[in-house]
Parts: sequence; C-alpha cells; structure tokens
Amino acid sequence: MYWDYWTTQSPSPLLVARYNPHRKQAGVIYDRRWLDEWKGELPEVAANILRDHARPVELAETPGPEFLRVYGPYLGDELPKFVRGFPYLEYYQAAGRNVIGAPAGPGEASEWLGLPNFPYYAHNIKAVTERCVHAGAQGIITTAWSNFPPEAFYPTLLATAQFTW
Repeated sequence: MYWDYWTTQSPSPLLVARYNPHRKQAGVIYDRRWLDEWKGELPEVAANILRDHARPVELAETPGPEFLRVYGPYLGDELPKFVRGFPYLEYYQAAGRNVIGAPAGPGEASEWLGLPNFPYYAHNIKAVTERCVHAGAQGIITTAWSNFPPEAFYPTLLATAQFTW
C-alpha cells in the first residue's frame, strides 16, 4: 500500500521524503521558493496543503546525495519546483512489489467548513488514481480515518470510482 495523503496533483510541489536515518529532513517538504518567487502559481487546494501540512526547505540540497542516488530517478525532471506525484510508485515496482495506491478519504485532521474536506480529498484521489493507472499499479483503496458518520465517506468512494474508470 502506498499511502500519500498530501499530494493533490502531478507533478507536485511537494516531496513526501520517506525516512532517512542520516538526515533529519524527512516529512512533507517543498522548495522555499513557493513562499515568494513562485507564490500564486498553485491551485488553492495545493497551496493550502503547503501552508498546513508541509515545511519549506532548500529542496535542491535538502534530500542529500544518498536520498537522490536511491530515489532521484523517480522524482521527475522538474526538481526542485515540482516532483513527479507519488514518485515511489515506480521505485516500489522496480523493487518487484505489487503496488496498491492509497489516497485519503475523510480524516480527522482536515475539515472544510465543518465538513470533511471534499475538495482536498477529491484532488488527492484523482492524482493518485491517475498516477496508478499510468504506472500500472495493482489497484486503489481509498482510506478514511475519521469520526464523521459513515455517510460522509460516500463522496470519496464515488470519486474513487469515477477516477478509476
């Protein structure tokens, strides 16, 4: 299962840097130039993710040479401004794994006007499914971690079905 709840487009301004024991720069990061030089170029949903769930770094330098040696071929050609959405998909496949994409459904940490953040979830689900279909992933399972009533999950289930057909 490839979980990535933050990416809402591909290419993406975000890099979900998987754990790296030699550097303390793991997490959801983006190039700090999105704060000024490139500000205003992103759709509202992606800009909100940067603001609420990621931190700015010098993306061309932060991951480190070992990280770039291992994952660099999967990050795309637009680094540091953009990273291929869900870049570890092909990395896992190249390692012989069958990959199932796991986008976000309603979650406790993301509300929109007191409701589940449907615009965010829909963009995340669409980006995951497009990349998984393109890369030939084994499937998609939309996750949900929430105390909302079960009916709140219906729109994300419908979005998953819509974007995978």
